[in-house]
Amino acid sequence: MEFFRVAYEGKRDDDVSAIELFEPHPNLEMFTILYYGGSKFPNWMEFPKNQSSSIMLRRLHITKCRNLEVLPHLSMLESLQYLFLKGLDSMSAKGLFNGLEASSTTVAYPNLKKLVIYGMKHWEEWVMEISSKNITVMPRLRDLHIYDCPILKSVPHQILSQSVMKLVIRNCPELRISGLPLLLEELTLGEDAGSLSRSLHFKNNTSLKFLCIQHSQLKTLPQGLSQLKALQNLKILGCNSLMCIPDELRHVTSLRKLVIARCSILVPRCGKDVGKDWSIISHIPNIIYG
Repeated sequence: MEFFRVAYEGKRDDDVSAIELFEPHPNLEMFTILYYGGSKFPNWMEFPKNQSSSIMLRRLHITKCRNLEVLPHLSMLESLQYLFLKGLDSMSAKGLFNGLEASSTTVAYPNLKKLVIYGMKHWEEWVMEISSKNITVMPRLRDLHIYDCPILKSVPHQILSQSVMKLVIRNCPELRISGLPLLLEELTLGEDAGSLSRSLHFKNNTSLKFLCIQHSQLKTLPQGLSQLKALQNLKILGCNSLMCIPDELRHVTSLRKLVIARCSILVPRCGKDVGKDWSIISHIPNIIYG
């Protein structure tokens, strides 16, 4: 469902009236809302708890609804597996858990597998103010993406749970993450990904197998690579400011594949037999340049 894009910066009462008329069938599995001008969604999107199990919605995209202040009670939807939120300029980070405090729900987002947070330029402190310790949050979340949140400082520990296996962070320079999910296997860091772009000091990590660092403007790779005891695949893409390969990489004996592409300084330094950093990476069986 796409609303009129021209001059969509202001609130539009017509959008609120229009969307009230478009209640979809409960068997609808995918729903996308673009450029909606209201501050809240219609009543039919409140999803009463006694109806949540009968709503078959699996994928929900909400994009550039810049006046939207709160989300409906999505945390109760049992079928929801994919949630994409982009450019919701008027919504605080608390809006993701609207209604959870007052509900009797014990599991929030019970079957959500992928969450994408994109372009939330006003999100700073992302915390969950939930008084009950009996509420479990996103127990099946496997895939978490956070893009272009320039002042975001934290992610709730309830979301960075042990179930997350893939984490992608891009252009979140203020983000501080002190611990990786226990089962994390894939980590992608784009541009300035905050603390993880500088340090991966997570002692004797035995789960992370894939690490991709792309478009970093930093001069060094993150410290702590030698702590990644299970790392098998390392990609370094489009990092023209990187000056060298850190010596600690020679101690990552689990590495099986290294890709270095579009790195103007690094590629020559890693040339086979002749590059200054060749001795650090020569133990890796498969090295690809580009």
